[in-house]
Amino acid sequence: MFYEDTIVGLHLEPTSKCNAKCPQCPRNVFGSSHLLDNLEEVDFPIHLIDQIDIPEINDILINGNYGDIIMHDEPKELIDALVKKWGARKEQPTIRIHTNGGALKKVFWEYLGRLGLEVEFGIDGITNEEHALYRQNTRLDKVLENAKAFINSGGEARWAMTLFKHNQDSLDIAKQMSKDLGFKGFLSRPSTRFSHFTVNKQKVGAVLNDDFSVKHWLQPINEDDLPDNLSSVSKSIQREYQKQYESGHIISRRKDSKITSTKVDCRAKRLSRVYVSARGRVTPCCYLERIHKWDDDCKLLGVDPNFNSLYENKISEILKHEFWDLLNKSIENKKVLSTCGNACGI
Repeated sequence: MFYEDTIVGLHLEPTSKCNAKCPQCPRNVFGSSHLLDNLEEVDFPIHLIDQIDIPEINDILINGNYGDIIMHDEPKELIDALVKKWGARKEQPTIRIHTNGGALKKVFWEYLGRLGLEVEFGIDGITNEEHALYRQNTRLDKVLENAKAFINSGGEARWAMTLFKHNQDSLDIAKQMSKDLGFKGFLSRPSTRFSHFTVNKQKVGAVLNDDFSVKHWLQPINEDDLPDNLSSVSKSIQREYQKQYESGHIISRRKDSKITSTKVDCRAKRLSRVYVSARGRVTPCCYLERIHKWDDDCKLLGVDPNFNSLYENKISEILKHEFWDLLNKSIENKKVLSTCGNACGI
C-alpha cells in the first residue's frame, strides 16, 4: 500500500499556461517563447473537482510544473469551487497559492485577501530590471501592487526569492522591503538548476532569445565573473538549438528514465499528499507528472501511462491501480525510478 493513511493533502496545478518566461522553468526552452515538446497549454477544468472524491483535505497547494493560476481563464471560479468543497483558511483546509503575481487586476487579489489565504509571491529582485533578469515578462512594480492589495485585504503573503549571482547582494534590502510592505514571511533559496551549460568549468544558465541567440547569462551565487567575450560559446549554443528546432525536437531538459539503486524519502507518501495536474492526471507528486518523462517511467514499471486520468475515473478508483503498489515496492526495495531518486534520494 502506497498511502498508509488517508490522503490529507492536495497539490493542484491550476493551468499549464504562464505569463512569465523564467529561463530555468521546464515549460520553455531557456527563457525563449519555444515551449517544451508535447506541452499543451490547458486549464484544469473546474468540473473535475467532483472527481477528487477525498472528503477532508487539510492542505491545498495551488502550484504546478508549468503554469500559474493567474493565467487560468477562470481563476476566481476555481478558487470558489475549492472553497465550496473543502473550506478556506482558518477553518480547514489551508489553501496556499504560489504565483509570480504579475497579472490580473487588484480586485482579484483583494478577493483572495478577504478569504484569508496564504500566497507566496516569487520576487527575485528589488528593481524592475533586476527582477526581470530571471522572472522575464513580469514587472516588480505590478507584482508589489498586487501583493499590497492582497495584504491590505487580510491575506497572508510570503516573499520567495530565488538567488543568483546578479541578485545575491540585494537580499538584505529585499528582506527589509518585505517587512515594510507587510509580508508575513520571507524565504530565499539559491537556484540549483544549472545542469545544461558550462563556461570555464563553471555551470551557468543561458537565457535565450527566440532565434536561440544568448540574451544574457545566469550564474550561481558566489561565482567568479564570466569572461567578457563569450561570442564563440554563444554561437555554439545558437547553432545547436537551431539545429534541434529544424529537426522538430528540442532537447532542453534531461530525460533520464531508468531504474537506480537509491534510498528515497518520498515526501508525498510520508505526508499523504497527491498531485493533480492541469491535464487532469493524478500522481503522487509533481516530479512524476513531467510530460517528457511520465510515459517512459510508466513503461519501466510496466503500466499503461493513461490509467490516471480524472476524465475517466475518480481518484478513489485511480488509487486502486497496480501502479501505486509497484511504486511502493520499488521504494521498499531501493530500486526506484530515477525521477524518484533525483527528487527524494537520501
